[in-house]
Amino acid sequence: MKIAPSTYYAAKTRPPSARAVRDQALKAEIGRVHEKNYCAGGGPQDACDAEPS
Repeated sequence: MKIAPSTYYAAKTRPPSARAVRDQALKAEIGRVHEKNYCAGGGPQDACDAEPS
């Protein structure tokens, strides 16, 4: 697939879209919630370093 070099460089220098910005924020939130829920389970004590007993 051929594209013009100007198209490639325009895409590389374009700021992230609103969706991309929101996705990054959601990744952080999902990670936080996952860690919180994983630590709350009844698994081994060493499975969660975030909240030692």
